[in-house]
Amino acid sequence: MLLGLIVAIAIILIALSVAASKASFNLRREREAESVRRANQYVLAIRRYYAKFKHYPSSIEQLEGTNNVRYLRQQYVDPLTGKADYRLIPLGQNKTTVMGFFGEPLGGVASTGLGSAAGMQASNSSNSNSATSTSGSSTSSNSTSSQMGSGLSGTTGPIMGVGSNATGDSIIAVNGQTTYETWEFLYDPRLEQLKLAATMNSNTGSTNANALGNSTGSSSTSTSTSTSSTSGQTSSNP
Repeated sequence: MLLGLIVAIAIILIALSVAASKASFNLRREREAESVRRANQYVLAIRRYYAKFKHYPSSIEQLEGTNNVRYLRQQYVDPLTGKADYRLIPLGQNKTTVMGFFGEPLGGVASTGLGSAAGMQASNSSNSNSATSTSGSSTSSNSTSSQMGSGLSGTTGPIMGVGSNATGDSIIAVNGQTTYETWEFLYDPRLEQLKLAATMNSNTGSTNANALGNSTGSSSTSTSTSTSSTSGQTSSNP
């Protein structure tokens, strides 16, 4: 009797341990999924900003409000750290690459690329500094410099994405990366060109198919008309 009770208790403890482990795994996975979702909000904000100004933002403040337009709703708390401390990734300092269709890197896409984007950003910064110098306003210049150096992690320069400040192995793989330190959520304008090229190819294929159908239909109609005309002429002659 006592032995049976001990066995039953042991089985219950094992079942509880397995259930607790599974619950902990699911909770961790949910936190990771939410962290990914919030990080992508930053990527979406950068995409919107880039679409408007054709260059990357230099600070989180620019995403939160530029010309009375808000591109980022708020600075999101990372569920993995419990803080609004997503790591900012400056242009050219990313360790991973943005993936295109079928998980392929964007290296083969014909475009102006990130180098051009960096040049555009530098040009805009130079024009801004030149205009500030011409106006003779040192306060404005200092404000611009301060804004360039601000961010969630004190990052300066054009921002192309964010990453998590959490450490350790992850359950979810981001761009094939399975550690929090290597998670990177990036915006690459070549994605838009890739989508545009795919759309144009699709439209071209559809147009060619329609043209082929119209050509076939016209040929059939012409042949039918010619045959009817010939038949009419033959029957009218005795």
